[in-house]
Amino acid sequence: MLTKGQIADELVSRGCGQKRQMMNVLSALGDIAAEEVGKGEDFSIPGVARISYGYTTPRKKGEKYIGFGGEEVTADKARPEKIRIRASAAGSIKKLLPTKGSKAYKAVVARKKK
Repeated sequence: MLTKGQIADELVSRGCGQKRQMMNVLSALGDIAAEEVGKGEDFSIPGVARISYGYTTPRKKGEKYIGFGGEEVTADKARPEKIRIRASAAGSIKKLLPTKGSKAYKAVVARKKK
């Protein structure tokens, strides 16, 4: 995984400006993303990723709900509301991922097992 400094160096090598400017851009991008998600808005970095915000509904003890199998279940204990933040890759990034069964996929799986 690339660090913030390595990403800034890569941007500089591609002619986007000086390293200090790129570090400031990356910091500002992180700040903007945090502000938007903090307001409850989704945030998208075009061509890279989308960060979304959501929450699970709270549940009271003894409350009935629909379980995974589609059957009605009674809650054993109360569950507080949970906030979740999810990031998903953009379609252009997903197209670059290796397909299951390919040599590249097997190499990634082998590297992750270490």
